[in-house]
Amino acid sequence: MQRNFHSAFSNVTNYINVIRYLYRYENQEHIDKFFDTGELLISSFHQYSQYKDNQLGDGSEGSSFSTATSQSNDLSFGAVSSVGHQSYCFCTSTVMDKDLFKTFGRNSVFRIKDPINFILEVERSLTRVREVLQGNCIYLDKRIISKQVPNFTMDTFKHDEHSDSMSMDKMMGAIQAINGPEQYFLKLLNHQKQSEYRILWNTDREVKEPLVITCPEAIKFCEKVEVEILT
Repeated sequence: MQRNFHSAFSNVTNYINVIRYLYRYENQEHIDKFFDTGELLISSFHQYSQYKDNQLGDGSEGSSFSTATSQSNDLSFGAVSSVGHQSYCFCTSTVMDKDLFKTFGRNSVFRIKDPINFILEVERSLTRVREVLQGNCIYLDKRIISKQVPNFTMDTFKHDEHSDSMSMDKMMGAIQAINGPEQYFLKLLNHQKQSEYRILWNTDREVKEPLVITCPEAIKFCEKVEVEILT
């Protein structure tokens, strides 16, 4: 991705973001099927919560504790929230490492050479997608998002028509603004060696079960990796 910005020292400064290759660890039979037919498994946060393996699964996937502190007074508030209930998810890694075969319980891997076009082609095989997110996971010792925000008081959250009660819509809106998209990418430090790069397709409906799609158009943006080069 390339963007142009005006600079005080030159007419235009180019900022170029090079999207790195991604690696999908999978068993050989499924990789062969993808390259033969385009068949691909797209998972979900709900599915990850069902895994018993601590490296593959995460019972708290998508949940976090958020705190906000006013910049001009001592007022703060916190809330527990979760995301991903309407998301299809595809997890990859930014590294090709033989140790990850054991971590994921897989015997092979393939490389995504053009992640942007790969994501676009997969999106065309899904329905009712409203938003696509992608990025490296954020590894923390605890799933806590803390931010300072502009001045607010308790009156900020009062109901417009009933001033003696709080508006849940206003409170939820504030929580969403604090969390931002990073809430989708929070992982605990014990997963950091996975170097996960996460792709999400957010829909307008609840997503629980994984989905098998057939997307041969995505094959040309990928290539097989000979496992022998990692041993």
